[in-house]
Amino acid sequence: MSDWQASRRRFIATVAGLSAVGLSGCGSDGSSTETANEPTGTGAQTGTPTPTATPTDTPAETVTELPPETETEEPTPSPTPTPDPTSYSDWPTYMYNEQNWGDHPDAVGPDGPVSVDWQRDLNAAQANATAVLADGQLYVGDGRPNDDEGTLYALNPVTGETLWSTTLDGPITGGAVVSDDFVFIATGEGFRALRTDGSVLWSSGLDGRVNFGPPTATDEAVYFGADSGRLFKINKLSGAREWTYRTFSQIPSAPVVNDGMVFVGSRDGSIYGLNEQGGGLEWEYEKDVTVNGLSMRDGGLYAAREGGDLLKLNTRGDVLWIRDIEGNVATTPAITEDLVYVGTRGNKLYAMDRGEGIVQWEFDGASASITAPPVVVEGTVYFGCQDDRVYALDAETGDRQWRFETEGAIVDPAPVVAGGRVFIGSRDGNFYALSD
Repeated sequence: MSDWQASRRRFIATVAGLSAVGLSGCGSDGSSTETANEPTGTGAQTGTPTPTATPTDTPAETVTELPPETETEEPTPSPTPTPDPTSYSDWPTYMYNEQNWGDHPDAVGPDGPVSVDWQRDLNAAQANATAVLADGQLYVGDGRPNDDEGTLYALNPVTGETLWSTTLDGPITGGAVVSDDFVFIATGEGFRALRTDGSVLWSSGLDGRVNFGPPTATDEAVYFGADSGRLFKINKLSGAREWTYRTFSQIPSAPVVNDGMVFVGSRDGSIYGLNEQGGGLEWEYEKDVTVNGLSMRDGGLYAAREGGDLLKLNTRGDVLWIRDIEGNVATTPAITEDLVYVGTRGNKLYAMDRGEGIVQWEFDGASASITAPPVVVEGTVYFGCQDDRVYALDAETGDRQWRFETEGAIVDPAPVVAGGRVFIGSRDGNFYALSD
């Protein structure tokens, strides 16, 4: 019952009993307060009777009935809209582009600290390949070297839902590349081109079984380096092998393609500059030191080498500088407009200026080798480590912003950062989407 209804009922009851019990008043808040009865005057006890006073009718109070109060409903908070997956910045190839920058100018990362937004068990012992993201689909491969099969998943990057998947005849050790609305991938027994709905455009086989590193695509071709030491150029439309170049050891990182040239580092100790059309050797830089990764920006080639140094060449193969670093340099370098970032087997990540190669800072907060490449987004460096963790550092100072622990080592894959999330696989067999 509302307050105004209770007051009205009390008032009616008071008027009805006024002759017997006297007057009652209504409080300002609508509650009733009893008032003591006033004595009726009878005069002095004399011979002359005193007339009895006639009670004067007290006018009833006027009560203005107020309309009932209308309760104001609390506003219902609007649900946070689900992001459109196609709004996420594309990472269509390893380390963002065909020069392996690892620096995305338009992507958005989390502020941190982070937690698991979603997580997928890939039903494999390891998730080694770097994922790629294009047109709202996240392509993730699984498998260990020399496994009998692997699976390529197309996932919704917002929810982790499987859009489609396909089982292949070997592990996916190098990941995919997306170009011209096709997905290109290599497995132990050959190459395959898929449409973005998972249907096969073409497939081509290999003589023998090999494991592949990350591929690189151009307008006309896809380049795959293998642990057999061979570099393949494959026609994008037909799957035909246009040429093969053989080095003398594993090609661990994605080839760099620029201005009619293909550059590749090998664990035979050499860096090769090849003609893009025919695959002929234009130059070779040979130092008998394993080359673990190669990147390029503004005409400078940056080579991470097992001997404990970072090397900068021009596109003719001339040395611009060599800088020693404590610990063998294991990762493909990430390159911004000003700095180059590399991780080492000495558990450190370094930032060096591109002009002279002078160390600007070093991060020594990891507890195991850093062999997975770093990437840079919005002034933050992201990388995985063999201590099972994902790290985020301030790109200018090296200060740690946050870290996240998985249940397995992160040995090979570079992170993909988009839509406020960090996507990365681990050797615990899981693929993680991390966000704040």
